[in-house]
This record gives sequence, structure tokens and C-alpha cells, in this order.
Amino acid sequence: MPSCLPARGLGLGSFATGAIVQASAMALVEPYDPDWPKRFQAEAVGLRPLFQSLHHIGSTAVPGLAAKATIDILGVSIHRDARDAILPALAGLGYDLRGENGIPGRLFLRKMAGDVRLVHLHAYVLGSRHITRHLAFRGWLRAHPDGAAEYGAHKLALAARPGKTRADYVADKDTMVRRLEALAVRWYRQG
Repeated sequence: MPSCLPARGLGLGSFATGAIVQASAMALVEPYDPDWPKRFQAEAVGLRPLFQSLHHIGSTAVPGLAAKATIDILGVSIHRDARDAILPALAGLGYDLRGENGIPGRLFLRKMAGDVRLVHLHAYVLGSRHITRHLAFRGWLRAHPDGAAEYGAHKLALAARPGKTRADYVADKDTMVRRLEALAVRWYRQG
């Protein structure tokens, strides 16, 4: 197993502290990196002309939250034809289409550097309930530090288990994600 980087604390107000944790070469969870929003902004430059709106989502969009260092981006198109028409441009930007990848109505694309996942792009058509789900979850985690701390600690504990793969990590955090997403969507709708 590749070595982990040295432990570093995140300071007061952070949602998880401690070492970068690696269950395998595929599932690395690390303390919050303040460069993640900058990476989103840099990536958004090429994507903005292709989408009606773009959003930095996922754990890398929540200040202080431990995460895998893959930037998640939500891209919204007005209609399916507009979304599908940009696929060649996305390929030109280095994105690899992975299909719906388990979520009906989504196009999931990823940008890699060798074996390293740099960006996950989730492309939806305006009106998809998944847009609300993603934005609510991000907003709720930002507004509820205790919930974000619980989520961050859970992810670090899962990633620390030896012999687990990226797929194991994702599957094992699913129950908590579903519970927190339900809270987040209710919170979001209450406004």
C-alpha cells in the first residue's frame, strides 16, 4: 500500500482532524485543503460556456470537511439535447463519459491524471430532483457544523479500515449519506 502523507491538524472549527487516511490507492480521504475551491474555479473556466449553471458540490465544497481530493462539479443544462450536444467539447477538455453511473438522468464524466481522479462532473437537465439533492446536501453541511463533523469523522473511520477498496468506502458511507441528505432536503425546502 502506498504511504500516506504526514498527519496535520486542521485547527479550530474544522470538521475532522488527523492524518490523511488511505484504505487503498483508490480511496484516499484527507483533511480539508483550501485549494479545493481554487481548483473548482480553474476547472469552471472551461465548463461555464457549456452549461446554464455550474456548482461546486461534494465534500470538497464544504470548508473544513475531510474528503477525497476529487472535485465534484454539478453542471445544469436547459434540456437533454443541449446537455448531450456538449459531449464532444467535454471530451476535448479531457472528460471521459461514464454514462448514468447508477443515477437515472445523470451523465457522469470524470477527468483523470493517470490513475488519479481529478474531477467528477455530474451533468443534469434543469428540473432534475438530483440537482436539489446535491445543492441541499452541500448547503446543509455548510450550515450545520455538527452534522458535517459527524460526516467527516465517519468518512475518516471508513477510509482507515485496512483492505477496503474505493467501492467499499462508497458503499459503506451510503447509509449516512442517505440519512443526512434527507435532513438536508427538508431543511432546503423550508428555506
